[in-house]
Amino acid sequence: MTHQKPYEPLKIGTLDRAIHNSPPPLDDVGGCDPLDFDEEDMDNPYIEEDPNGFEPADPRAKLDAGKPDLSYLPEQFPLALEAVCRVAEYGTTKYSRGGWLKVPDAVQRYSRALLRHLFIRYKADVIPGIEPRFHADAQIAWNALAVLELKLRGE
Repeated sequence: MTHQKPYEPLKIGTLDRAIHNSPPPLDDVGGCDPLDFDEEDMDNPYIEEDPNGFEPADPRAKLDAGKPDLSYLPEQFPLALEAVCRVAEYGTTKYSRGGWLKVPDAVQRYSRALLRHLFIRYKADVIPGIEPRFHADAQIAWNALAVLELKLRGE
């Protein structure tokens, strides 16, 4: 069994040029080296290595060591993800697609929305006859994801 290394950011200065088996070609505009860039230009926070130890130039290599396996989400939460997707679709028809990313004070406002939906859910649980509106749990999850996404983006 191969043990994966723990998460470490990719060190751009150590990028292995052996991937290309030759010096990188100069581009047609300005003659700059496409592999000569600063760390800030790289959005990939993952280790670039094969979990089986294959070198990048090896045809059997897949540089996915330490990268998250996103297939777990639909495997474990297919109904919940579909419900959250329906909330997103509803929000798109009510507002605009992706507009939530441009809302001023978005983290605070979506945190408040999460609490409102949580309160609706709570009332439905403790007061007979009160029904939650439009899948309150899915709206809670959507708002939690929105807040998390905004925080991860540094907003």
